[in-house]
Parts: sequence; C-alpha cells; structure tokens
Amino acid sequence: MIDAFRNAPLPRFTDSAVRARSPSSVEEEFSRIGRLAPVVIQRVVRSHYGQLRKCYEQGLGRDRNLRGRVSARFVIPESGLVSSVANAGSDLPDAEVVNCILRSFAGMRFPSPAGGSVVVVYPIMLAPW
Repeated sequence: MIDAFRNAPLPRFTDSAVRARSPSSVEEEFSRIGRLAPVVIQRVVRSHYGQLRKCYEQGLGRDRNLRGRVSARFVIPESGLVSSVANAGSDLPDAEVVNCILRSFAGMRFPSPAGGSVVVVYPIMLAPW
C-alpha cells in the first residue's frame, strides 16, 4: 500500500475563489477595515502549497479517494501575521486533514493590509489525480 501511494500522482490543488471581505459588524475582532489584493493573498497561499499538500497526502494514506473542499476563514491584521483561523464550511470528510490545513494557514505571513485588518475566506478543492 505504501509503495503504491509513493508512486501515485500528486494531488490536485485548485483554489477556486479568494474572497476578502469587510467585517459585518462592530463586534468583529478589529475596528478598521483594510485592503489587500486577492492576487497577493493567492500568491502567499500558493507559496505554502507544499505544507497543504503534505496534510492532504496524509489523508490520502487513509483514503485513496479522498476529495472535497477545505474552506478557511482567516484574519490578516496590519502586522501581516494571521491572527485567527476558522473552518468556513469545509466538506472534506477527513477532519485531521482539515485541521492540518487550517493550522498551515495560521502560520502564513502576508504583506500588511492597507488601512486595517482583512477577513479572507479561502476555499481549496482537493482531489486525487
């Protein structure tokens, strides 16, 4: 089984959409609304695909047909260091993989958003080749 897994093609990662949005209420964890271009967010996330792939490959070791979406909601404050990460409706049926990917988002560093914090919802579709 392990040898077959090692020789299997790499999983596909597609990020179908990047949505950066403003907080919906004053109860959010920050008060100023910032801006950061979606293409910049996408570039940073893609630079971490190695970590994300490692999480997914662990799940493929348990289920060779594992597929679904992991959707992360995270906050980028003015420091650029992700301040919080939450599951935003992932449907991947392996909680360990989802949690591993969410932890990976927590370690990402982005450029400082202009004008305050940014809330991002970032879905990633995962499927074996």
